Amino acid sequence: MNILLCFNNKFAALARTLIISLMCHHEQLHFYIGYMDLDKRHRDGLQGLVENYSPRNPWDSGIYAKKSPQRTIKFIEFDVARIPDQPMAPQWSKDTWTRCFIWDQIEADRLLYLDADIIVNGNIEPFYYDDLHGLPIKAAPDTVSKSSMKSIAALGLGLNSNPELPYFNAGVILFDLAAMRRQGITVQNMQAFAQRCPTLPFNDQDFLNLYFKDQYKPADPYIYNCFTVWPSRYSAVADPFYRDRYLPRWERVTFCQSAYKTAGEAAGTTDETKQKGCTFAKDRAVILHYSQPLKPNSGKYKYGFADEYWYYASMDPKCPPAKYIRLQQRIRRYTSTFFRRMRNSALIALTELLLNQLDFPYLPADEP
Repeated sequence: MNILLCFNNKFAALARTLIISLMCHHEQLHFYIGYMDLDKRHRDGLQGLVENYSPRNPWDSGIYAKKSPQRTIKFIEFDVARIPDQPMAPQWSKDTWTRCFIWDQIEADRLLYLDADIIVNGNIEPFYYDDLHGLPIKAAPDTVSKSSMKSIAALGLGLNSNPELPYFNAGVILFDLAAMRRQGITVQNMQAFAQRCPTLPFNDQDFLNLYFKDQYKPADPYIYNCFTVWPSRYSAVADPFYRDRYLPRWERVTFCQSAYKTAGEAAGTTDETKQKGCTFAKDRAVILHYSQPLKPNSGKYKYGFADEYWYYASMDPKCPPAKYIRLQQRIRRYTSTFFRRMRNSALIALTELLLNQLDFPYLPADEP
């Protein structure tokens, strides 16, 4: 399998964990690392990780990454001049555009792009080798927040545009490069298209949705791009497109812990339905996406699937002991939940202040 990762120094530690998770479940892997700002010490560390290291699972569960000569890694320095002079939203980095315009430098028929803040928790070969029926890409529909719906709709995207092929998330994209070449898709005409685009709230993700509008095969978002954050802002997942196609029939409950209506009646978010949703996600999800600003290697992380992340991160010899970070995460999560139920914002603020005084730093994987 050909895997494309594009990231900078800031995401190097997360990328190491992603690579380890891939190696735990697959023997034959060819990594392509696109970068604009990635120090040599990071590149050397990643090359050693892929080619020479067999990270053993410290939990001794039988899952571990075996050393394999069938794994290779190639670094491709991306020229910033290839990014069109297009107005960009200030909260995004230019690095996010790398995945759009680097694929012509890779000699392969298929290429799977993954964001660095992802872990692979199972076999992704059924996704990778799926028949796309001549379509250029495969991606999972995005569970966009209500606040984002207006900006997406203004671009002519979203569920109202095409209920069968709604707005997709660009964190996991399977490119059928052979089909793209047959259809005459080139980096040059993609750059020209981007030049004509208005300001895009979500930068390259909006661009890819515009360029491949109605030309992608949808994947199950609860298996191959499962978001690990569950606040109510993902209530869009309750839309009939997602609900009827991907959610189980029991009460049509979403694992996003957000209330929605089914046949005119509120489903609610009782502890029982939340537990069902959590079990449903953990049983099915193969690709876990930590898309929120706080990442699971931060002591301030208080969302779901932290244990799954540390399951793989603990195999990295450059990863510090997870117990201190996990302790900080659990204290923050449980005290915040308890005090919020008491509606006591002062106690929440006091707890946060005390936790910030605790020195539980995460040492990035690149530090000696």
